[in-house]
Amino acid sequence: MKAEDGDCGMNETDSMEGSKIDRAQAVRGRGLFPSFRKLCEKRRATAVGLLTAFCIGITAYFHGVLHAEAIFVHFYYLPIVLAALFWGKKGVGIALFLSAYVLWSHRFVWDRPLNTEDWVRVSLLVGIGFAVAALSERLKGVQRELVLSRTRYSEMFRHMSEGVAVYKTVDDGRSFVTVDMNEAAELLDGVSKKEVLGKDVTAVFPSIETSGLLDVFRRVWESGKPQSHPVRFYTGRRMSGWRENYVYRLPSGEVVAVYTDRSREKLAEEKLLELASIVEFSNDAILSIDLNGTVRSWNPAAERIYGYSAEEMVGRSILTLVPPDYHEEVLGDLERIKNGVRLEHHESVRITRDGRHLHVSVTISPVKDAEGRIVGISNIARDITQQKQMAAALERARVQLERRVEERTRELAQANEELRAEIARREEVEEALRESSEKIKFFAYSVAHDLKSPAIGIYGLANLLVRKYSDRLDEKGRAVCSQILKASEQVAALVDKINLFIASKESPLNVESLRVKELFEMIREEFSLQPGLRRIGWCEPDTEAEILADRLAMIRIFRNLVDNALKYGGESLTEIRLSYQASAGLHVLTVADNGAGIRGENAERIFGLFHREGNTGDTQGTGLGLAIVKELAERHGGRVWVESQEDRGTTFFVALPKD
Repeated sequence: MKAEDGDCGMNETDSMEGSKIDRAQAVRGRGLFPSFRKLCEKRRATAVGLLTAFCIGITAYFHGVLHAEAIFVHFYYLPIVLAALFWGKKGVGIALFLSAYVLWSHRFVWDRPLNTEDWVRVSLLVGIGFAVAALSERLKGVQRELVLSRTRYSEMFRHMSEGVAVYKTVDDGRSFVTVDMNEAAELLDGVSKKEVLGKDVTAVFPSIETSGLLDVFRRVWESGKPQSHPVRFYTGRRMSGWRENYVYRLPSGEVVAVYTDRSREKLAEEKLLELASIVEFSNDAILSIDLNGTVRSWNPAAERIYGYSAEEMVGRSILTLVPPDYHEEVLGDLERIKNGVRLEHHESVRITRDGRHLHVSVTISPVKDAEGRIVGISNIARDITQQKQMAAALERARVQLERRVEERTRELAQANEELRAEIARREEVEEALRESSEKIKFFAYSVAHDLKSPAIGIYGLANLLVRKYSDRLDEKGRAVCSQILKASEQVAALVDKINLFIASKESPLNVESLRVKELFEMIREEFSLQPGLRRIGWCEPDTEAEILADRLAMIRIFRNLVDNALKYGGESLTEIRLSYQASAGLHVLTVADNGAGIRGENAERIFGLFHREGNTGDTQGTGLGLAIVKELAERHGGRVWVESQEDRGTTFFVALPKD
């Protein structure tokens, strides 16, 4: 077992001295050897201090002497991890110190402004420190629980009432020696543990072989399957008796015998066998009565049921057991028995010595002599008080249940009517919503059609005016024509986007297995011209992951996201990165850029209809692209969100369920 914190990671040797060893372990864990513990602490502190100093020195050398950018941060993990392992949360201070030192050295020694990479590196150092500290605290807790568990089960082993003995084989299962036993085993066998430890079991208990228990040991040791051994008589050095054994094998190969003393049960069994020849139904009160109603014999069951001993009842009247209200009934029964009538399972009431009334089922029979004359009466009574009480309780429960069922039926009927009314109201609302949706969709299509036709006409006329009469127009006229062309193009684009948005809400999804790599390649080919012209870098992962999605919908999503980056990335845009990551139950796909970014107050509103970022300038757009992205992602059961910093770039996340 692993030692607790403070033992410098030493292993305890498991011996079979039971609770003494467990208590020794617990005491040792509490600091029985303080000097040894202090020595370990000094070594730990020295090691962490030297490693920390090394990290400080190498950083100072590269920054202060060489003025070089290289920094071996991976060396920092050694003191950080060791400190967190040694001292838990207190050790996180090393991580915080080294992180602060790195930042200080970059800023003031190397004289370089801090960047995102520096902060990420420092965050990683601190995060690892906290993570290892948490793991260390958890391991220490597990160690404490392990010591407590061993102590608990050792005490159970010592104080359990059954005898427990542990044996190991010395010659491949042919013979066994005792390696441990509990206090109950010492008492049952009349031996001391010191006397039998290390000795052959047959020398201590010679009858173990003749009783067959030794063969059980061998079979269990060989097969590993637990086996019970029925009650047998064993002879020991000082005590003998009947034992029942249960034998099993430990993972270490040792054999454990758990045995119970059955000597008292065997004696009681023999006595019951003797009484069985006299009393057939020992659970019933069996008594014999003479023709005058005087008790002549009284069995133990009668004593248990009525509370009277045989000495108290023999010679007394049977009416002693009968409540006054039932005297006439019993006397009448006796007269019928004298006339040869036999009463079977006759229910009546009796009274016990302490005044309790019992319900009994009585069988009364005449006893005849060899000549057939009735010379006595046999009375067998069974206590049915509990059955009567249960029957009464069942009847009360039945009545109560019927009443509750009636009440609940009325409640359910009322609730059913209310539910039907609610369903009817909901169906009406849903029908109204469907009609409203159809009207809105028809209106949107109508508006889109009515807008697009004039826009195309205006564009054509303006274009014709520019081509044929450009030489007659002054600079202002040509500028107006250019604005008319741009406005008509925007109207046409807006109409197309509106139609696409409606289609994204109405068109059914054709979900299929889609390779992420293939999706990213299609997007790259579609936008291959613009990044090259603007010298924008393009990054995408080489992944074999597959997602379940509609191919056309995914192309629309990433077409809009990449188009959004190209439109609004600004002059600072130099790179677009597509990536994929699998998380718990989700596929997470991202489109990131290092462009102008989005102001924080607009991050949540950009997915709304017709919303455009305030810094778009002359960039053309409809404000529907991201709304389409959000709609398509949610129709797949996923979601979309954005993380951005102004002038630092923007990352759009699309999370889709795996199932």
